Amino acid sequence: MRAISRDGSDMSGIIDIFRKRRLRKDGKEDPERIFPAYNAIGSLVFLYNITSREEIDTLNECCRIFREHKLAYDGFAYIRKGKLLSAARNEIKDGIRLFGRRQVSLIGTPGPRITAQIPENGYDVLLNFNADSSFATKYLAATTKCGFRIAMREEKEIKYDMIISGSGGALLDKSEFADRVCYYLESINSVKGKKDER
Repeated sequence: MRAISRDGSDMSGIIDIFRKRRLRKDGKEDPERIFPAYNAIGSLVFLYNITSREEIDTLNECCRIFREHKLAYDGFAYIRKGKLLSAARNEIKDGIRLFGRRQVSLIGTPGPRITAQIPENGYDVLLNFNADSSFATKYLAATTKCGFRIAMREEKEIKYDMIISGSGGALLDKSEFADRVCYYLESINSVKGKKDER
């Protein structure tokens, strides 16, 4: 986000300072991390940033993958462009909470209409589709209480428990990321189950 003051000067450096302070102040860090057993995952939330029309189709595909793996989920998708937000409202039918620039503050933090929809006790698993992160989704990733955080790439201000990427650390396609998340959640649980049987 590039902000210009009334006198025409660039304010993006000031906004970055406020953003970093806000993340340090509001960020949640749960000291005890335990990989969730797949059959015990009661709540999953994902954060998604829609930047193009193609992303709408990709988001629908990710939701289909989660349903196929019988994962109940909540989703929050930030869409900066107004026309794209309107298109997404017509084409996304999975109860994803869509929000745009009017629902975020000057520095990019989601407003109370969005944050009030996050349960106080949080989620078991949080997925951040952060290939093209916005501050709004980054803020939600840092401040939402959860047992386990998974992302597509590392971010300085947020400690993720698992990063899932392609060979050599390459970013995955978002639908491939969703598929791999489900695969890892299922397979790590099954290995744990085998050890418990001994």
